[in-house]
Amino acid sequence: IALNGRNIVQLLMVMPGVVSTGDEFDRGGAAFGNFGAFNVNGMRSTSMQTTLDGGNNQVSGNITSMTNNIGVDFVSEVKAVTSGYSAEFGRFAGAQVNFTTRGGSDKYHGTLFEFLRNDKLNARSFFAPRKEILRLNNFGWTFSGWIPLPGISSRANKRLFFFAGQEFKRRIDGDTRL
Repeated sequence: IALNGRNIVQLLMVMPGVVSTGDEFDRGGAAFGNFGAFNVNGMRSTSMQTTLDGGNNQVSGNITSMTNNIGVDFVSEVKAVTSGYSAEFGRFAGAQVNFTTRGGSDKYHGTLFEFLRNDKLNARSFFAPRKEILRLNNFGWTFSGWIPLPGISSRANKRLFFFAGQEFKRRIDGDTRL
């Protein structure tokens, strides 16, 4: 799925019962993992919980921000539970969102990427007196494979896998005031 600004939190917008209450995604995507602009099934955004591989992924002081804003290329599964959940989801009353990271594979794979948005490619908004400044560069790499263990693993019997990557964001934007 194409995400405006490559923010993994935007995947919440495809779920039924989710309402976006802010406009930061229209202006180029939120720069950080903030899900404070979402209400799920009428619950406040402070009632949501996010986890990363099952562990808590929320800032304690501001519970609408994620501690680790994981990149889109590093996620293999997003699981969201909005109601009728089991006892394992007992911390908050709202939506429970779990991001699962990717793992390695038995073959070596790597990617280099850059995502670019620029105001030179945009049109002026109808109500804006001028075009808003927007310079968004999101670039990085990923690499995965297996690690041969002498005496334990072979090409036919692979046991230890890895996945590594880095992502960088550079963002300059403006906001139209009426």
